[in-house]
Amino acid sequence: MTSSITVNCPESLRAKNHKKKNKSIWSKGPWKKARDVWKVGKVCAWCGTDKHIVPHHSTDTDYGTDAYLHLTLCIPLCTKCHHALHKGLYLCPDCKTGYTSSGVCWNCLPQVEKDRHKAWKERTKKILKDFHKADYERQKAWRKKHIKAVTP
Repeated sequence: MTSSITVNCPESLRAKNHKKKNKSIWSKGPWKKARDVWKVGKVCAWCGTDKHIVPHHSTDTDYGTDAYLHLTLCIPLCTKCHHALHKGLYLCPDCKTGYTSSGVCWNCLPQVEKDRHKAWKERTKKILKDFHKADYERQKAWRKKHIKAVTP
């Protein structure tokens, strides 16, 4: 028999609870009608596309209530930008195609910064490798000193 362990991060639990709580509203006709009327002629506030527009509620105080159907304070976002927003990312101010959590996306980062980041990553990798090697050697020496070989 095999068992599976499910690990949920707080954000995925929040999203799951949010979807469960609002499923009764999203599956009903009034919400779908209000959403479809609202999104006519709208473009994504971040990237400017007019494809797959969804309303982003800027406040969550109305979740699960009839006031949720009033979309006047909603921001139009495409599904890609909407998902990025909920992951804590925003559209790169330089290229308007990549997403980032700070500054600019990797593609817009100056080569000097990319090189600095790669060098830092390599140094960190080497330090960890050396640490694990030294730790392994310490454990090996301790075992040799304290654990007698079992002979049959």
